[in-house]
Amino acid sequence: MTLFLPIVALAHYVRGAGKLFIFAAFAVGLSVSAAAALSFTGNSRDQAVSWAMFFAVALGASAIIQGPAGFTPSEVAGQSAGMQGNKKAETATKFSGFVHPEDRDAAHQAASRAFWSGFPQVMKYRQIQPDGSYVWTEYRAEPGYSVAIDTPAKISAQHLPWTAPESLGETAEAAQIALVLETIFGTGWAMDTVGRFTYTTPNAQTTVGQTLAQMNEPLTEATFLDGGDLGWKRIFHPDEYERVAASLRHCLRTGDNWNNEYRLKRASTGEYGWYRVAMRPTRDSRGRVTGWYGMSIDITVYKQTETALRIRERELSQLIDMVPVHIMRLTGTGRPTFFSKGTLGFFALGDQYVERPEATLGIMRDAVHPDDAVRLGATLHQALNSGEPLAIRYRVRRADGIYRWMDSRAEPIRDGSGVIVQWYAVSLDVDDQVVAQDELRRAQEDLARASQAASLSELSASIAHEVAQPLAALLSSSEACQRWLAIDPPNVDRAQQALERIVRSGNAATDIVRRIRALFARSGGTREPTDLGRVVTEVHDLLAEELLRNDVKLEVEVENDLPVLALVI
Repeated sequence: MTLFLPIVALAHYVRGAGKLFIFAAFAVGLSVSAAAALSFTGNSRDQAVSWAMFFAVALGASAIIQGPAGFTPSEVAGQSAGMQGNKKAETATKFSGFVHPEDRDAAHQAASRAFWSGFPQVMKYRQIQPDGSYVWTEYRAEPGYSVAIDTPAKISAQHLPWTAPESLGETAEAAQIALVLETIFGTGWAMDTVGRFTYTTPNAQTTVGQTLAQMNEPLTEATFLDGGDLGWKRIFHPDEYERVAASLRHCLRTGDNWNNEYRLKRASTGEYGWYRVAMRPTRDSRGRVTGWYGMSIDITVYKQTETALRIRERELSQLIDMVPVHIMRLTGTGRPTFFSKGTLGFFALGDQYVERPEATLGIMRDAVHPDDAVRLGATLHQALNSGEPLAIRYRVRRADGIYRWMDSRAEPIRDGSGVIVQWYAVSLDVDDQVVAQDELRRAQEDLARASQAASLSELSASIAHEVAQPLAALLSSSEACQRWLAIDPPNVDRAQQALERIVRSGNAATDIVRRIRALFARSGGTREPTDLGRVVTEVHDLLAEELLRNDVKLEVEVENDLPVLALVI
């Protein structure tokens, strides 16, 4: 805003070829800064964008002040605020034809104020009727663009009488420059050397509900420069006046440029709006201050948007602090720029460490478990060099001296050219999860051992059953052989048959033991062809003595052409 004031004054006073030169200079500046914005990165790019915006506004201001032939500066300003193209210019011309000549400038100012402030402007103007008479009608000027939040309309009672000074005196030059500012922004004003207004736009007067006489009304016996107050004190926010008055008195005495922000009460709604102001002195040939000219821009929308953003930022910060996750932000080279409160709290670091990121990072590095430090350092180094996301689990010492397992993730943020500008990292305390997994693993091992013991018990019973059968057969055959030999005369044939069964039972027991040893050795058994008739006969012989003891006669018939099966022996 400070740079705009001399530009406005220069464009207002320069005529002919000089004005074309200024216009061309701004155009060249806009081109150069736009090219730089496309070429540079980082802070250089941001500065180039700012200069491009400056030259664009300056170029527009020069075009507005210069104006096309046949239009006054105020008419051009009114059409430029939200009216582009031939059709809109034609509409603006028709609109001006319906407005009373004395109200046209105020209407154009309302359009300009709406565009710059973001507030819809509602004012009264006199509209011509078919019979040639005029009636007061309401006019609403829209900003022509959307803003971040809903904004109420600003209402000006333009139909009420507002006074102008009888003479501008030495402030004529200041008032003339203020008129140029008024043409562009609708908020120009002039002041004498002791703090009294000599010129303000009617629109500004109706916004605050004070005429020039009311603004300059003495409220105390002392003059303003001597610490007294003038009528314009009534429109200031109580929290702003003393600060603004002291600053203004200083500039009036020293001739320094004045820039400020403050709140003023709007007469229509009684609410306070924020304004950004700039004021500069006019001087005579000897350098003596003859008056002051200035402008103010309504920045209420900006302030409200800024407040909304700060509230949102605070809410997001609170949300981040509530999440049980450690969050860090680092530059593209790995320099930390943000630590969440959860991270600082884990290491018992105070808020002062927020301003000491390198020291905080050093404390965090020293707290890593010695067994994990080398692996973590190698992973971080590789991620910074390759630009690839990282994921690692390691142990870190908490403020109470206990090591906790951390699961960390980091992702790079790249600009349009692919260069890493930031890293975002999160670390989650997974110590409870790791401990639970260890306990689960130990429980599974205990279960496996118990299952093995249960299986061994079942296997022992099965082995005992398998071995008991041939041993029982062996014992039965031995008893039978003993009986056949004990009779008189001994039955040698029967005894011989019993001995053969004893041999077969012994071989069967040996085979069972061999197969059990092969099972524990996890070796495969051999398959041999087996005659089913022989198996049935062995079963018959095994039961022969039991059948004989119980006077049971068992006859078995086996066909001769039964197939031979391959059984595991």
